[in-house]
Amino acid sequence: MSEFVEKATEEKKKRPKTVRKVEPIRSKKVIRETLEALSQDRSRIGERRYLLFASGIYLGRRVGDLLKLKVGDVKGMKNLAIVEEKTGKSMSMAINETLQEIYRERLRDRDPAEPLFASSRANRITGRFNAIDKRTALRDIKEVARIARLPADYRIGTHTMRKTFGYWYYKTFGDMATLMKMFNHSKAEITLIYIGITDDQLRMAFRKTKDLYDD
Repeated sequence: MSEFVEKATEEKKKRPKTVRKVEPIRSKKVIRETLEALSQDRSRIGERRYLLFASGIYLGRRVGDLLKLKVGDVKGMKNLAIVEEKTGKSMSMAINETLQEIYRERLRDRDPAEPLFASSRANRITGRFNAIDKRTALRDIKEVARIARLPADYRIGTHTMRKTFGYWYYKTFGDMATLMKMFNHSKAEITLIYIGITDDQLRMAFRKTKDLYDD
């Protein structure tokens, strides 16, 4: 490798990486229409996407924690207890009535031992359906974005559901203290940045600058 190429490679390594921050869905209308559209697809994959999106926006958990769930963890249940994959902390929460109804309708004939979010094909050796991985979950969420008709440049990812939950919880109730506990955040500033409220405030501030130099 030439000295020029080596120098260029080192300079590239030093450059800060561009981070495309995942955003919440900021429209209740879009959320309602997306849930309705997803509910119409009764294929195995369609059912999974519907359950994943509904679970994500109503439970506000990281996708890694959702993917560990079994049908029996939520079927006929009013409460859910998990141990967070990232922090190792135990979290106990109520399953709200809307999500209870979705589970009641969609899990009626499902085996409690099955993964809640199962692959579309059975394992060749065991004949069982394994839980999907995070990569498959991301593909599912990107398909949800297509169904929701979000703009092509909308920054969506597996954290979108959790951020959507936090965004609308805060916008609806204004209860930052409880939301911080839900997310295990130590500072309100972290939560505001995470759920996109800080971005909203900055955008609003920049819009005001149109009159900045008027008399």
